[in-house]
Amino acid sequence: MYKSLADQIRTLGADIEKLDKLSREIDGNLRGRVENARQWMESVVKAPVTPNISATDLDQAILTLEGCEVGETSNALSHVASTADTLCKQLREHFASDAGELRKLRNEKSELKPQIDALKRGLPPVPQPLLHALKEALPTLPGQPAAQALRELCEVTDESWRAAIEVAFTEKFAVVVSDENYAQALEILHQMKAADSAQPGTPTQTLIRKNTFEAINYKTQNGSLASKIRTTSELARAVIDEWFGNVICVTNLESFEKHDSAILPDGLLARGTMVQRARHYDGLPFVGEEGLKRQLKSKLAQFETLEAGIRRLEPLEREIDRIIDDRNQKIPEHVSVSENLIRIETLPRLQSKHKDLNERLQAIDSSAFKKLEQEAETKKEQIADWKEEELEIARKGAEGKIKDAERNLKQHSEGAEHLEDEFLSVKLNTDISSHLEQYRTWKEEMIAQFPADALSKKFGNAANVAEKIILQTIGDLKLAMLDFKKTFQPKFDDLPEDEHGTAAYERLLSSIENANIPEYERKSALEQKRWNGLFRTQVLSRMQQAIKKVENIISLLNQQLKRPIGHDRYKIERRHNPDFKFYRELIDLNSLHHEDELFFASIDDDLQDALDAFLQTLVKNANSPEASRLLDYRQYFDYDLLVSDVRDLGSKPVSVDKQSGKMSGGENQSPYFVAILASYLHAYNRHETRWKEPSLALVPIDEAFSKLSGERIQDCLKAMAELDLQGMFSMSSGNIPYAFSLCDELIIITKKEERRGTRVGVRNIPSVLFSDSDEGRACMKESES
Repeated sequence: MYKSLADQIRTLGADIEKLDKLSREIDGNLRGRVENARQWMESVVKAPVTPNISATDLDQAILTLEGCEVGETSNALSHVASTADTLCKQLREHFASDAGELRKLRNEKSELKPQIDALKRGLPPVPQPLLHALKEALPTLPGQPAAQALRELCEVTDESWRAAIEVAFTEKFAVVVSDENYAQALEILHQMKAADSAQPGTPTQTLIRKNTFEAINYKTQNGSLASKIRTTSELARAVIDEWFGNVICVTNLESFEKHDSAILPDGLLARGTMVQRARHYDGLPFVGEEGLKRQLKSKLAQFETLEAGIRRLEPLEREIDRIIDDRNQKIPEHVSVSENLIRIETLPRLQSKHKDLNERLQAIDSSAFKKLEQEAETKKEQIADWKEEELEIARKGAEGKIKDAERNLKQHSEGAEHLEDEFLSVKLNTDISSHLEQYRTWKEEMIAQFPADALSKKFGNAANVAEKIILQTIGDLKLAMLDFKKTFQPKFDDLPEDEHGTAAYERLLSSIENANIPEYERKSALEQKRWNGLFRTQVLSRMQQAIKKVENIISLLNQQLKRPIGHDRYKIERRHNPDFKFYRELIDLNSLHHEDELFFASIDDDLQDALDAFLQTLVKNANSPEASRLLDYRQYFDYDLLVSDVRDLGSKPVSVDKQSGKMSGGENQSPYFVAILASYLHAYNRHETRWKEPSLALVPIDEAFSKLSGERIQDCLKAMAELDLQGMFSMSSGNIPYAFSLCDELIIITKKEERRGTRVGVRNIPSVLFSDSDEGRACMKESES
């Protein structure tokens, strides 16, 4: 019975020890899980997303896990994992807009890359199925291409008219072949299928007809668009002269109307009975080799901009992916932990059973058994150690090495004893007292030759000289440090200024000595040239286009405002803002010089100061109000509205800005009503080619005509109808008689008080009256009487 109890206790003890060890491991594991979960939570809170992620729920779940009982640990772990999954989902959602922008930038980059490759090979980045088919099928003679696009044979001689040429020259991709190949080329064009031209961006497939231009001698007028195009091909010259020989280049709408065929710099073309714009110029030139070079330069700048955007967003994407991937490491699966927790729950029961068995065992007189058991356990442990040592020796094959080591140890021990005996023999047989007198003589000679006081004084003088040199060197060092920091401020402002802080300067010097300075200078020059080009294309050129657009819009609006409103004719006037004089000169100068070197070489001191101020503001204060003001093209002009009396043609126009304080209420309100109409006209694009297309063109105005006379009210409504706009007005009842006759319907709002218990409410009751109804005509007749 004693042995049985002892065996049971031993088995239970082993099981309890395993479970206790497992409990300690799980406890440490849970502490590690809590710490890792907090670290991951901090990384989520710091994630580069907007708005920031709130990790309150995860923090609460971690606190619950940290303080829960053993039986609740599994549920707490599950709650932490599900909360972490929710945060990962929120991270994806918050980064979705930036991820979409990054995908868009990558798609645009992938689309732009083959276009740039084509331009570098001297090919336009558009499909030309007819040209490619003709080049493959037609015979080729040495030095003579089988087929050429018309754009290859032409060059623009005046870049200020390139936009007009690119827009009006719609058949620039028309193909020219020799007379011998024309019949075969015509057959190839006839056999082409719709799928050949189905690729987006494919221009119209056009073939120049044989002998069409040989019998006609076209004469080019002076100042025509054809004179702006150079070509060495007689056929191309005939085509250009026939198409554009009588199209006169003009710069304003007044001159535009004086010719049967004319064109503006933006491509607006008048030919016979038609005024048309094939399209708006998109800034991508195709005509001539120079056109492709310009397009390549523009697309390279665009490619660099896309790469900059990708470089900005890719680190954010990597950080988001890292945080989400880190979730599985910081908050791993908890199934195995849950299984171990279930096993640990049996620990109290086993401990209780172990205690009971011990009590039963102690009740037995077991002194002799215990002694035997202890001896047996000792022998077992000794046998186990010997077996393990024997196994280790056999496994390593070290038995022979052990014997060799024992032999070497014996030999070296014997050798050491022999050497020790020889040393003792020499020590006992050698007398060194005979050299003592010589030692003392040498010592006295040295003291007499080098007296201590003289040497001390000499060393003191040398120390004083060294101290002066040190002080002077420290002063020079500090001056050099200050001069270095001043020269390169503010980059090195954090470097020390005392003699003990030279380590930072030495590290900087070592990095400079090992650097390739000429290579950095070359890269700096290239980078400056690249940014100069970007500044011209991305800032100055776009500002010039925007300012030109303002001028065109004002010109078009003034064209609409030429019709008098009552007795007044209105005109929008723009004047250059003197505060932006130098910036406007920079923009104008940019349009005159196409090369960066010529542009920057032609800048004088005042313009250089303005350019430096412009760049400093954009670089250092990109989000400041001043930067926004510089980039707002509307600020480059001062605007005014001029009013002329059509009854007195010799009278001077009146400035609304200058005379508004001197005008009556109606005289003040009329111009601003006209300004509102012009604004809506521009907003709905009713002044351009879209005026014939369907549009809401609604002009809502609250408290309209509050200060206008009846005559002025009717003049304003007639002007609105002439401009093809429709209005919706809120006005007082006194103005209704003047306006109703020119309106379609009248909605009268009547307020009615209603009492519901102790509460009084107001109900708005609408009544609709149509002007063409019997009631409407009766109302107008009553108002007139």
